[in-house]
Amino acid sequence: MKNLQKKTSVKDITIQIVIFVAEIILFASQLYCTRINLHGEIFGMAITASGINGIISQVIILLIIWMYVFVPNSKKLSFALAIFYWLNALMGLVASHSLMPLPGFVIAVGLLMILGIISGYKTRVRKDEVDLEHMAYTDYLTDLPNRRALLQELDRLFAERKAGKNIEDFALVRMEIENFKSINDMLGHDKGDNILQQLSKALMQNKNENCYLARMDGAEFAMIVHNYGSKEAIGLEMEKIAVLMQNVISLTEKKVFAKADFGVAFSDDECDTVALMSRSDIAMSHSRSSAGHVCFFNREMIESLRREAEVNAMIREALKNNTFFVMYQPQFDTKTKKLRGFEALARMRDKNGVIVSPGLFIPAAEKSDLIIDIDRWIFRNALEAFKPLVKNKDTDMTLSVNMSGMHISSDSFVDDINRIVEQVGFPRKNLELEVTESVLIDSLDDVTSKLLELRKGGIRIALDDFGTGYSSLSYLKSLPIDLLKIDKAFVDNIAHRGEEVDFINAIISLGHIMHFSVISEGVEKDDQLEILKQLDCDYIQGFIWGKPLAFDDAKSIIEYR
Repeated sequence: MKNLQKKTSVKDITIQIVIFVAEIILFASQLYCTRINLHGEIFGMAITASGINGIISQVIILLIIWMYVFVPNSKKLSFALAIFYWLNALMGLVASHSLMPLPGFVIAVGLLMILGIISGYKTRVRKDEVDLEHMAYTDYLTDLPNRRALLQELDRLFAERKAGKNIEDFALVRMEIENFKSINDMLGHDKGDNILQQLSKALMQNKNENCYLARMDGAEFAMIVHNYGSKEAIGLEMEKIAVLMQNVISLTEKKVFAKADFGVAFSDDECDTVALMSRSDIAMSHSRSSAGHVCFFNREMIESLRREAEVNAMIREALKNNTFFVMYQPQFDTKTKKLRGFEALARMRDKNGVIVSPGLFIPAAEKSDLIIDIDRWIFRNALEAFKPLVKNKDTDMTLSVNMSGMHISSDSFVDDINRIVEQVGFPRKNLELEVTESVLIDSLDDVTSKLLELRKGGIRIALDDFGTGYSSLSYLKSLPIDLLKIDKAFVDNIAHRGEEVDFINAIISLGHIMHFSVISEGVEKDDQLEILKQLDCDYIQGFIWGKPLAFDDAKSIIEYR
């Protein structure tokens, strides 16, 4: 925070000395005038010693007031001169044995009163400045330093380093509760504010003296760490803070799970405040996909951002030029090989007609709201293409479409689904929406209510990538779902690891107990298929029986069967 107390400069000291000397000369002149009998005339006006004395008094008073108001840190000298002036007037009044000097004495008392009034006013102004300073550099909710204070502290550190002072390298850590918006939506902003206040207190109590902690905005905090030791040491400290955050939130609200993301950037001779803030922000954006949600900045990340920007430009162009398309991967009954339906998969061509890997454009789109536009495009076009195959037909053929977490969390999600289904005229009983487990964890109550509304309307719900998130019976039993999808990661090694078999067996048994169907994705080998049959997995999808197909090929399979 800025220091509002102005330092006394050489110029101010010089002014005070000059005024002090002038006042002494004026006091001496005033004393001299009381000892002489002067009568004269200038320009036809009478000049007397008492008249000159009065002029000198006014000059003394004006100089004292001017110095007190305009010269920093001159309060003591101003009051000393005013008291001296008052004592001088008092002595003149006593020595004269008359009331002739009384006006001068009254003026001296008035001077002290004026300085007192000005002092009170300056004190009040100073308090207001301090209050405004506090408001400008302190977070209103947590009483921590705010973003402006953090930037000022970084500016100070870099300025001192540039000036040659021995400032050791330091780290800037940005940390954020990833799903805090969902917490606010679920619990209300008052409860969310209370969580932030409790969290801030816990962070302050647990930070060491080498740390400068600030609240940036929302659920984001920042910490300047001096003498950090090593990357490993900071990583361990961030893991402790992540546990601390979860413990604080759990104590405040037991049904909330919070994930913390950490982006760490280190100062060096090439960066300044703006660069360090940018680096830490980039690192935090990468932390969501990093192990332990802690990410250290490196220069390759800048190149990664550049590539993401290029991919996002391709996505916008593809949406504009309609170069997205849908592939359909068949799903089969594990034992009878009866066709259950198809999963619609998003695909994209660039401006030259070259197919862009979904592993490239989907992660990039998920970091922006472009993924919502892709969702809508794929959903509408898949329904329009598939509608003739199921409309007015007695078939249980299912079209399964993935929904992104960002889209599901948006306020328009339910309206988007219902509007497109109605406009296309697609039978709801033949439609299934896939949602990932992580989306539910981020905002369980909100997402559950949306899915429940759609399910009541006849649309089926599949829980994708089950087992890769925070699986628990406490939330699974309350979810409005029809199908569990076992992630490919568990199927890959099922033939070589006994624990994978046990895990998948547990998922299948759990699903059946809760009256869910279970499908395994990524089935590519005969031994995988045989084990899944033995475990009574209901359905499979994968290269072993069907790769993703163009619509005409998918249509041929349906007609053939």
